[in-house]
Amino acid sequence: MKREIAAALLAAVCCLGLAACGDGASQDSSSSAESPASSQSASEPEAPSSVPLEGESGEPEAPAESSSEAPEAVPEGESTPSTAGASGYREADLGSFSLWLPEEWVVDGNAIYGDASELPRHVADFSSEPIAQGEDPFAAYDQAYSDAESVSQETFGGCPAKSYFLQREVSEGGMTGFQNTIVFCIQADGEMKVITFYPLRGAGIAEQREKFEAILNSIQAR
Repeated sequence: MKREIAAALLAAVCCLGLAACGDGASQDSSSSAESPASSQSASEPEAPSSVPLEGESGEPEAPAESSSEAPEAVPEGESTPSTAGASGYREADLGSFSLWLPEEWVVDGNAIYGDASELPRHVADFSSEPIAQGEDPFAAYDQAYSDAESVSQETFGGCPAKSYFLQREVSEGGMTGFQNTIVFCIQADGEMKVITFYPLRGAGIAEQREKFEAILNSIQAR
């Protein structure tokens, strides 16, 4: 009986010893399975990456250039174009002054016509008139054209001038209409150059006036 009890105790002790050995081997294997790299990353901070992030160049950015530019200087000179020396124009002697007229225009006496045909267009009339001393040089014309639709201060060829836009009712062949006339008074060389322009009917008056004023801007006293 004693032998049986001793054998049972011995077997129990052996089982406990084997179990203890198994736990130790398990702990050793789990410890050895841990990665050295993982151990290092847990103990040491990760070095910063040398690759620049999106939108970064790795170098300081140059300041952006301003998109605003200095305004270009307005060229000096007359604002109204001049026909002087232009292709298709010739200098015409009008007595005490000259103008650069289209080559096809014809001067006959004190009148300017659109061509040399039998029934040419009457473009303008011109004259030179003395200016009374001590008087406003345009006073007489302000009074003569007091019914003008509009009056404008002008400068042609560097000479002071005024223009008077007239619109008068006329009757021709039983038809009644309006005749547009622009009178230009240019003070040059101690005289008043009076040039009466007759715009062509049925065409834009503003465009015709602009072209004729370019002719007036070529004026030269003689």
